[in-house]
Amino acid sequence: MCKVLKGVVAFELFKKIGLIYEQENGILKIPYISDIVGSETDSAERVRKHRALQCNKNVTDSTLHCNIDIDKDIDLEKEKDKDKDISLSDKSNGVLSSS
Repeated sequence: MCKVLKGVVAFELFKKIGLIYEQENGILKIPYISDIVGSETDSAERVRKHRALQCNKNVTDSTLHCNIDIDKDIDLEKEKDKDKDISLSDKSNGVLSSS
């Protein structure tokens, strides 16, 4: 069997079992493609909503950190490292800093 014939047979099979359909203008389409591509699953949506709720709740004595808090912590650490590098650089150049 040649490659083109294999492709034709495959597409006919896909149409027969409902994986694709042919529009009036001859274009092949995948049914419900907009529901499949770029959408989150029910489970992913449930987890996303749960995490959003957890960021707004107090658990025992401490508040859970959501991603925003973690990002702020990372930014603060970067600033501390930057300040430390500047301070070390000044000391190596003979400049005394107040920190």
